[in-house]
Amino acid sequence: MLSVAVESDSAQHSLPPELCEHIGFVLTKVRERFWDSVAGIFGQFGVSGRHFGILLLTTRRGGVIRQSDIAGALRIDRTTAMHCVDELEAAALIRRQPHPADRRAHAVTITASGQKIIKRMTPLLEEAERRFLSRLSSVERKTLLELLSRLATT
Repeated sequence: MLSVAVESDSAQHSLPPELCEHIGFVLTKVRERFWDSVAGIFGQFGVSGRHFGILLLTTRRGGVIRQSDIAGALRIDRTTAMHCVDELEAAALIRRQPHPADRRAHAVTITASGQKIIKRMTPLLEEAERRFLSRLSSVERKTLLELLSRLATT
């Protein structure tokens, strides 16, 4: 039977085998541990995971993305995407304007401040991820990412 190790403040403990039989429970525990390892970084910059996703996606797509494409890419509803864009715009991290090729759409453009946050946050998050996954080999990390990506997109 699978036994999953979970670190606590004082020592390393294994999850009870009965709970390791349930993927939902194990994924929840992994998510909680991972969030504990990166929450301070997000707090330091005043953005959420969704905010970071929008900023990173906009950056990687050349600095401009349709607002409607954000919802699809992040697998969130359009209202939630609009709310996140509103928050980022209020923080001057992105700018929203009419899309030059589609009058019905809004183009979201990352600002210099948004680019600065991405540039500063990305290496911190990458280091946190590296530490979090340090018990896995590089092949295991790649496999884990491939499997989780497959589950996230189905």
